[in-house]
Amino acid sequence: MWLFGVARRVLANHRRGAVRRATIRLSYVDEPDKYSEVREAIEALPANQRELVQLVHWDGFSLREAAGIAGVSESTARGRYERARKRLHDSLRPAADAPVARLVPSGDAMAQPE
Repeated sequence: MWLFGVARRVLANHRRGAVRRATIRLSYVDEPDKYSEVREAIEALPANQRELVQLVHWDGFSLREAAGIAGVSESTARGRYERARKRLHDSLRPAADAPVARLVPSGDAMAQPE
């Protein structure tokens, strides 16, 4: 029974990821230039930082889960993620008089397990 529960959750995660990826692709097709600056900034990140940003913001994983997927410790993931946030903030910084948006993961990224 345990294995069926694991398989069910894996399939559910796969389906949710497929829906998110399809939604992202559709938004790129509908408005191809709308996100080009953000895509370019993310592509300019080092691969290990880019992977964490994509796992957290595009695939919806917590930072703890993303660390496990990337095969690094949570503290290493936190450091890489913070460096990625700073690089993205610096590269996407608007004019001095415009408000600054913050890159924040959805949910509590480093919540303690229950």
